[in-house]
Amino acid sequence: MDAVEAIRGELSTLFDLWRRDMRVVAAHIDPCLELNGLMILAWLTDTGPARLTDIACHYGVGKGTMSRQLKALEELGLVERRTAPDDARAVLFGPTERARKTLTEVWNAEWEWRRAHFASWDPEEVNALGRLLRRFNAMSSPLTAPLG
Repeated sequence: MDAVEAIRGELSTLFDLWRRDMRVVAAHIDPCLELNGLMILAWLTDTGPARLTDIACHYGVGKGTMSRQLKALEELGLVERRTAPDDARAVLFGPTERARKTLTEVWNAEWEWRRAHFASWDPEEVNALGRLLRRFNAMSSPLTAPLG
C-alpha cells in the first residue's frame, strides 16, 4: 500500500471515530439530538445567528432539508428564531442560551479529555499534527468546485 492509500484509510477511520464520538457528545446535550443537528448547532454557536438560506448554503443542502433540521432543533429547545437587526422581515436562527451553555460545557469536557491524552505525546508531534491538519484542510478537491 502506498502512502496516499494509507492516509485515505486513516482518514476514513478518523471520520468514522469522529462521527461516533460526536454522536455521544450530541446525546449529552439532548438524547434526541442527531449528529447533523449537533453540527448545525455548533456552527451557529461559532458564527452567530444566520438565515436559513445561509445555513443551507453552508452545508450544501436545500432549504427544505435545512428547514426540517432547524424545526427539529427548535422542538428540542436548542435553536430559536430571531428577527434580523438589519431587516425586520428576515428570520435568523441561533442557539438558545441553554443550548449554548450545554454545548460549551460538553465541548469543553470533550476537549479537556483529548488535551489530557495529547499530554502523553511529544509536544512537537502535537504541533506537527496541527500544522499538517491545517495544510490538509487548505487543500481543495477539484470535485468540490461548483459544477458547470
